[in-house]
Amino acid sequence: MKHLFKLLALASTLFLWDRFLKSWPFFTNVHDNFFISWVYLKNTGGAFSTPVPILFLVIFGLLALVFLGILADYAWRNNYKYKLWGASLMFIGGVSNLIDRIFAGGVVDMFYLTTGLSFNLADVYLVAGAVLLLL
Repeated sequence: MKHLFKLLALASTLFLWDRFLKSWPFFTNVHDNFFISWVYLKNTGGAFSTPVPILFLVIFGLLALVFLGILADYAWRNNYKYKLWGASLMFIGGVSNLIDRIFAGGVVDMFYLTTGLSFNLADVYLVAGAVLLLL
């Protein structure tokens, strides 16, 4: 039970941190530096701005969240720590991006690299979670 509380506390903190950062660009000036910029962008497509209808993305996101919840439960019951953290990180990132898609009409990105890539903290959670699932 102690471990579950720690997992839920950390997951909630990470989720709230992402939600806070997604709202912060509204209230700050754009900050540019050598490699990364702090901006407000809205991605109305899929990953890497792939043009995909938002209804498909919402339905696919809901199905993915159900799958990740089942995977997290399985990892919890079998004490697969990396898989549990991976599924949990992907669940947090997926929920946050799904909230954006439903209520903002697209995913809010706040980091912009000079390479042309934009992303948010939830995207970092998704990638980190996928790496942990592969371990």
